[in-house]
Amino acid sequence: MLSPKQNGPYPDREIDCQEAVSEGVAELLEQATLEGRSEKEADAVIDGTSLPGASNLIEEAVEAGWSADEAADAITIVSEKIRKGETGEDPIE
Repeated sequence: MLSPKQNGPYPDREIDCQEAVSEGVAELLEQATLEGRSEKEADAVIDGTSLPGASNLIEEAVEAGWSADEAADAITIVSEKIRKGETGEDPIE
């Protein structure tokens, strides 16, 4: 996982954190879908309200130098962007 470009606040730090967690979020979403979860569980994963493995991803981000709060926020944002892409609400994603 990518680390912050520098210690402390800097411009675009939030975007860098989103980039750092994005691959992990995509993998978690794919794994949850492939595990044959119920439709309701799959919808919760895509909606970003339930992401199995998110706590492990947060721990990995903390080890890379991000705070747990900024990692959790980034996971939520990335999950939402992926959901919008999956549902066609945001064709860029």
